[in-house]
Amino acid sequence: GHAVNKLDVKGLDVVRSSFPPAFRKFMAEVLHDILNDIDKPDLDEKILAFKEHMKTLDILEVMFPTGVKNIKKWQVRGPIFSPRKTGTPVHVKSAMNYNDLLKKYNIKAVRGVINGEKIRWTYLKPNSLGMSQCALKGYDDPEPIVNIIKENIDYNKIFKSAFANKLNDFYGAMKWGSIPENNNLGKFFSFG
Repeated sequence: GHAVNKLDVKGLDVVRSSFPPAFRKFMAEVLHDILNDIDKPDLDEKILAFKEHMKTLDILEVMFPTGVKNIKKWQVRGPIFSPRKTGTPVHVKSAMNYNDLLKKYNIKAVRGVINGEKIRWTYLKPNSLGMSQCALKGYDDPEPIVNIIKENIDYNKIFKSAFANKLNDFYGAMKWGSIPENNNLGKFFSFG
């Protein structure tokens, strides 16, 4: 099949290292399912189930791994949480927010994120700190910062940005339209 060749190509970048670990594993499964002729309703259900399941995983499993370069270039002198320069990449903002939280909570035992370091970052839901994203180092992370992320992590936005586009590529190649958006499974089971 023609679709299968297209999928192989689209499948290659789902295992990119900038993908959250849990997503890489799941994407590989989805690709395998499609190549083995899974039916659309079965895959729809699997995707919605994963969307719920990801909320039970360790947050580091669903955060985006990346390296941080050029923090210095984007740094602004001023109080913590000063407005970021226009164009500051999302993962750099995340690292800056982590560093600012260390200062806010007066945590001296942990070094801030520096240039060239590997981090995990994520989107946050609207919160009292006004942060849209934040990073963790993945080791030695102070509890207050971990808790802020746990309480405010935006699973829907992570799912959309990491996942929905890729999956929609797969669905498109199969001529299946787009992926199911919400966990409105009720309609599959109504006998009205």
